[in-house]
Amino acid sequence: MKLKYIFVSWDFITALFVFLFSFIVLPKEIFAEDAINIYQVGVTILSLIFSIYFASMAFILSSSDDEFVLFLEEKGHFTYLIESFSYTLKVVFIALMFSLSFLIMNFFVMEKIVAPINSRFIVSLFLLIGSYSLFCVIGTTMDSIKFVKYRIEYLKVKN
Repeated sequence: MKLKYIFVSWDFITALFVFLFSFIVLPKEIFAEDAINIYQVGVTILSLIFSIYFASMAFILSSSDDEFVLFLEEKGHFTYLIESFSYTLKVVFIALMFSLSFLIMNFFVMEKIVAPINSRFIVSLFLLIGSYSLFCVIGTTMDSIKFVKYRIEYLKVKN
């Protein structure tokens, strides 16, 4: 995907608003215990979405017959759908790895340091990446709904 399409998309702009809002609202420094709670929510949500999303991508790829794929590819829809799924899967994976890394770091630090170690920038950055990945999932889900509509159109033409 081109960078222009990424940074000028509704999902990135909405995630940027989440980042700015959280940066304004959160305290300047955040204790590890509080950050752990935020990262645990992220890990739980993102790991569920990643596994379900990966399974749904495999289902779409395996449920398409060759004629239907050719029908979609005449207008470039199949390539777009696959690229959309691939990009979103990568974004969700990166968000999951980010939240896991910071969760683990905070577990180790929490036992040794009592002072706040997380800046609001880091937590806001996590919220940016996490919300962007969730918004990407919504966008790709909408693409999947279009996929179903194209399937209906294909069946009408075929019969």
